[in-house]
Amino acid sequence: MSDLSATQWSETVLQTLRQFELQCPDDDLFCVGYVIPQVELLEMNRHDQSAKPEQWQVWLTEFVEGCMAVDQVSDQDATRIRQIVASLA
Repeated sequence: MSDLSATQWSETVLQTLRQFELQCPDDDLFCVGYVIPQVELLEMNRHDQSAKPEQWQVWLTEFVEGCMAVDQVSDQDATRIRQIVASLA
């Protein structure tokens, strides 16, 4: 697959997350809602870059892990957030 700009990547991922948000159980709403702004922030931080989808996934995973550490997300929420991020690959 060809390289994606930050905007192309984020639009695709955000569409997936918003669809999931509409259908997910109430217990997942916080976790999905946590990931959405992380995608937007990563897009802003890397607005001038293009990369393969796999690289975007690595950057998102690293970014979310760092944010969860700073935010002191509970272990249960962190596990679910990791699952949601992994499902975007």
